[in-house]
Amino acid sequence: MGQVRSYDFEAVIGVGGIGHEARAEGIAHLVNWIGIGAQKSGKRRRGPLVTFERFHLFEDRGPDFRNILPGIARRLYRKNGPRFLVCEVSEADLVLEQAKWVAYHAFRKLFPGKTLGTALT
Repeated sequence: MGQVRSYDFEAVIGVGGIGHEARAEGIAHLVNWIGIGAQKSGKRRRGPLVTFERFHLFEDRGPDFRNILPGIARRLYRKNGPRFLVCEVSEADLVLEQAKWVAYHAFRKLFPGKTLGTALT
């Protein structure tokens, strides 16, 4: 994340890229992880250490980001597209709600019959 760590944000959705490494790892276009409730501490060379109150790691089992937020995915995946997006509050709320939806449905798919409880509320 580099200097982006210093930005003011509430949540981060980590998505797989489109390059060779992402394809080889089976994470291209997939939601890899979601962090909600960013907490920053210390000062490192590239910015503060960022941890999250709630964190879900999907790796190669995540949903396809293009199916969840197609407009944002098009911006990220276009030729010479940005490596990250900082959304306005209304967009951030949408992304956060989508992140909760993704995590909930991925959890239900991965663990049928179990409850997510308050992990992402």
